[in-house]
Amino acid sequence: MTTAEAITTPSLQRSKRFATIALISAIVTWLVLMVVAKLIPEYAWLVHIFMLSAEAGVVGGLADWYAITVLFRNPFGKMPIPKFLLDHTEIIPRNKARIAESMGRFVQENFLSPQVVERSLQSTDLSLAVGQWLAKPENNTQVTQVIQQTVPKIFEFVGQ
Repeated sequence: MTTAEAITTPSLQRSKRFATIALISAIVTWLVLMVVAKLIPEYAWLVHIFMLSAEAGVVGGLADWYAITVLFRNPFGKMPIPKFLLDHTEIIPRNKARIAESMGRFVQENFLSPQVVERSLQSTDLSLAVGQWLAKPENNTQVTQVIQQTVPKIFEFVGQ
C-alpha cells in the first residue's frame, strides 16, 4: 500500500472525520458553557467544572493534532520560523533511513539473535509441531504434491 493509498482509505478518513468532529465539539461546548456561566451566575461553579472538561478536550485535541502533524509534515508551510522549530517538524520523513536501520537492528538483536533463536528452538517441540501440521489434510496433500513433483526431478538430475 502506497502512502497515497493509505491517506485515502475509508477507515482513515472516518478516523480523521471523527477526530475533527470531536475537536470542534469540544470547542463549541467550551464556548457555549462560557455563555451559560454568564447567563446563570448562581450555577457558575457547576458550569465551570464542565468548562474545565471541555477545555481539557480542546487542549488535548490540539496537542494531539499538532504532535501527529509535525511528525509527518511541516504545518507552518513557507512561513518564516526559527530553525529550532523547523528541526521539530517532518521528523519521520527526514529520519526514515535512520528509523528503518534502528528497527532492523532492534528486530535482529531481540528476535533473530543466535541466543533468542536457540532459546526458542529449545523450548519448542519441533517434531510435535511438524506432526500436528502434517495431520491436517490440506497440508498433507500439499507436501505429497511437492514430493511427487520434486523427487522425479532429483532422480533425473542425479542420473545425468
